Amino acid sequence: MKSNRILLFASIMTSFIIVYLAALLGFVWFEQYSMPEGITDLNYVVLSIALSVPCIVYLLMNNKREISLISTLIKTEFISYLVIIPVLLGLTFEISQGRVMGQEGIIAMISVLIAFKAITMFIANFFQSNHRY
Repeated sequence: MKSNRILLFASIMTSFIIVYLAALLGFVWFEQYSMPEGITDLNYVVLSIALSVPCIVYLLMNNKREISLISTLIKTEFISYLVIIPVLLGLTFEISQGRVMGQEGIIAMISVLIAFKAITMFIANFFQSNHRY
């Protein structure tokens, strides 16, 4: 149980690091943040927590061996962030070009990224469960 709490904390922290890293990269490249209020915008926190939800649900609903959990989470985080960082950088580029995204667009983006991460977690879990040690 202690290892699940550590994995849960690591998953949440990874989401925060990746979201804020993408925000800082967007600022360095485009001199603009993707959210209206800059780095202190609460939408970054909401996005980070929302992206942690599939991992949290997976850890709470699963009682597999620790190695299997770690392997699935690492695969999911790696694959999903290969998509999340370019999406956030693309959003920053669009905003730097003068195209403004409203609150509905931000909510839609968060929903799509959460769905993508959940699907990625399902696929990684499927392949992990078919793999024998």
